[in-house]
Amino acid sequence: MSNLEERPEERIARFPELKCSLTDDATGTLHLAFSTMEFYAETIAEARIGVVSQAARQAKALDRPVRLVITEPTKEELSVGVWADACVARLSETGDATHPAHESGIDHWPTAACTWCRAHTVIAGVYCTQCGKKGPHQLLIRPNVTD
Repeated sequence: MSNLEERPEERIARFPELKCSLTDDATGTLHLAFSTMEFYAETIAEARIGVVSQAARQAKALDRPVRLVITEPTKEELSVGVWADACVARLSETGDATHPAHESGIDHWPTAACTWCRAHTVIAGVYCTQCGKKGPHQLLIRPNVTD
């Protein structure tokens, strides 16, 4: 029996909660426990992918899914669970979520365009399978600019 069959629905812990605020110009802020990072991307879609990639790394380090709250540019708030394989599922009102592969019966690893070479590669991957660069979906950190 696979891990997904044993635990179809999980309670997603509240800590560490990752919170992300996105803006119309594809910039944003990511809060993870006690640290904050400002970032930018080419598009809002790429910013979302970078945030999910960051959450997946946290899930992998903790060996469990993590809670991610995304505030869209429209101010709509979305609460999701993110697994180490970068699969994402909406949280129920009780904070439970089911891994998408369990619902579909297909074990898959989500992919998206690499930040560097634009080839599609696994979001949870450490290296791009095409260009070999590390962090194919990493968030680009906005530099601190002082006037």
